[in-house]
Amino acid sequence: MVRRPGADTLADFLRERTLLAARLQALAPAEWHRPGRHPEYANYDAHFAVEYLARHEAHHLSQMLQRRVPFGKLPH
Repeated sequence: MVRRPGADTLADFLRERTLLAARLQALAPAEWHRPGRHPEYANYDAHFAVEYLARHEAHHLSQMLQRRVPFGKLPH
């Protein structure tokens, strides 16, 4: 496992997320449903990929919050 400061990891994540959002905003409507290939999914396009990514990310956020519980309330 690579250990990095959390702030660095978050900054990288947010930078990459901003780049991805810009690329997605530039897609024409037809490009959202242009067929793609994926070894596990028969019907795969940009819309499916983004929806899958969002659900996958939500799952990881839930995992992080569950692992945070033993440390008590967040300081704010």
